[in-house]
Amino acid sequence: MATATNKPVQELGDTDKKIAGLLILSFRTNYNSADRKIKNDTIVKKVIERGYKFSGAKLRSLLGVIRHNHLARPGFIVSDNEGYWYTEKREELEEFWESQRGRVLEIMKNVHPLYELLKIDPDQIWMDAKGITQPPAPVLNSTDRSIQ
Repeated sequence: MATATNKPVQELGDTDKKIAGLLILSFRTNYNSADRKIKNDTIVKKVIERGYKFSGAKLRSLLGVIRHNHLARPGFIVSDNEGYWYTEKREELEEFWESQRGRVLEIMKNVHPLYELLKIDPDQIWMDAKGITQPPAPVLNSTDRSIQ
């Protein structure tokens, strides 16, 4: 099943590609350290001010595509409870990885009883994860100025 986060970039519409490029540019130039974070609702407001129909769900979906396809190379867009930012710092990347790993493990603990109820092989999740490929990153250039 294709979800928003594992959707190939080429399947994004032109508007979504433009917004993704705008987001990447904005993170790299304006929100590029743990001291310069931006909150979800602020991003949504700024994108709407640009004339786009946009929501928090759409932001999370596009960030999932950006992350999955590693479009913010050489760094990554990370987040914590205080907001999102772009980083290339190993320590911040490791902290984000640990946070995400913890969330995954908690979700797996919570759904574990479903394996038995639905007669699903407990190794299925790992088989599914092994099938995820990392595609090469296409260029998403935006001619717009970054969100400031």
